[in-house]
Amino acid sequence: MNAGLTSPNGKYRFGVFARNALDTFFTAGRQANNGGWTNVLNPESVRTVGFSLDYKFGG
Repeated sequence: MNAGLTSPNGKYRFGVFARNALDTFFTAGRQANNGGWTNVLNPESVRTVGFSLDYKFGG
């Protein structure tokens, strides 16, 4: 999810974003481990919220 506001001339942009906003658990795969299985966590499975500020230099 990503939302933002851009200045009328397009030079500035402020945005907020969220990855895995619903905090859903999911794995990248499974590995056999001594007769059992190990779930390999996906780095994107952690909820991440942040903001961004963009500026365009030049013309």
